[in-house]
Amino acid sequence: MNGVLGRPTLLRQDIAIGIGRDQELGFRWYKHDGTNKTLVDVRGRTATVRFESLTGELWKEFPANIYGDSLVSIKLTAASLVAPEWAGRYTGAWSLRISDSTSTVQVASGYLYLSQ
Repeated sequence: MNGVLGRPTLLRQDIAIGIGRDQELGFRWYKHDGTNKTLVDVRGRTATVRFESLTGELWKEFPANIYGDSLVSIKLTAASLVAPEWAGRYTGAWSLRISDSTSTVQVASGYLYLSQ
């Protein structure tokens, strides 16, 4: 991505989502130059979240919100995961991607645990 120097770091974080509940998760993206850790300015970029099966089948893709210069927020409403296809889904994978006009970088991922 333009303006991002240093070694890219992928956050590995498992998350638990309660189906039928309002929830919000927040993330900040940092760059590392080997010694220092600095927040990456995400203003003017877009953020996308993907929920997938463990075999890679896309379950849901939706935009995340960007606040200020460094906070990315994933907001889930109680109604967002209640469609019939979510019944019986208990584990999967999630990822967060941030894009600018020239590239997309996956900055976070992990297992997704769903409670019914």
